[in-house]
This record gives sequence, C-alpha cells and structure tokens, in this order.
Amino acid sequence: KTAYEIYQCDWSSDVCSSDLLKEKAEAVLGVAPPTGGRYYLTRAARSWRRIRNEDEVRSYLERHGYQTVLTENLTFAEQVRLFQSAAAIMAPSGSAMQNFVYAPTNVRLFVMTQENPHNHAAFNGQARAMGYDPQFICGHAVGDAAQKHTDYVIPIEALAPAVA
Repeated sequence: KTAYEIYQCDWSSDVCSSDLLKEKAEAVLGVAPPTGGRYYLTRAARSWRRIRNEDEVRSYLERHGYQTVLTENLTFAEQVRLFQSAAAIMAPSGSAMQNFVYAPTNVRLFVMTQENPHNHAAFNGQARAMGYDPQFICGHAVGDAAQKHTDYVIPIEALAPAVA
C-alpha cells in the first residue's frame, strides 16, 4: 500500500470539528480578503524536526515571493487572517500547518517532511476530506528516519512546484 492508502481513515468527526472552528473564527473575526500572499511558516525556533538547510530553503522561497513567518509570534487572530488571505502556504510538518482549516480550499498547501510518512496523516486525510489538496515535499532524514521527529534536508529542486 502507498502512504496515502495507509493513512486514510474516517475523518468525518475531525472535519466537523474543523468546520466548526472555521465558522466560529469567521463569525468573530470576519474573513480577511485574499491578498495572494505566499507564506513560508518556519520552525526556526524549534529544536527538533528541523530543516537542516533552512537558510537555503528560505532564501530560495523568498526569491520566489514567499514571506517567512514565525507563527508563534502572531496572535490567534493574526494567524487566522494570514491563512484566510493566503494563496500558498508552505511549512514543515507541525502544528502551525493545522491552521490550514482557516484558509480557502483553493489555497496551495505544501507540507515539508522527511521521506518516512510519519506525519502525513495529520494533514492528508483531514485536508482532503475538507476539500483541500495538500502536496508533500519530502526531504532526506538526518539521522534515524524511523524517528518521526528527526531533522531532515529538503532538496531545493523539490521546491519548484511551489514557486510555479
């Protein structure tokens, strides 16, 4: 079986919860107009599951119109508005990317992870059930690939679909 098939399950309760979160946030905060923003959500402040060549990744993405964002420096409302207004979001696998539920379903989602599909389920099943189409950019583990929080390296050429 493929990683996609392995990690499929019934996401109906998560979808209902996510839809409810989105509805409540929109009721309180409104909906930010689309800006066409392209955002790279960095994990630079973290000490594990890091992208070892992040400086190179950031530089490449910024040259192609992505703005680097450290979401933990934003309020909840700012995070919701960022996702609502985005045209593209790229981020390492992690909690910041779960905010995709506030984005329009036509947003381009790019999830970076190591090649071992540990964390694909957190985004793939739920996102697809909600009408999103996440794309995975897989890097090479630095250390034990069986350890889901190991650091990894993203090949720069793998970023090409995200900047097209």
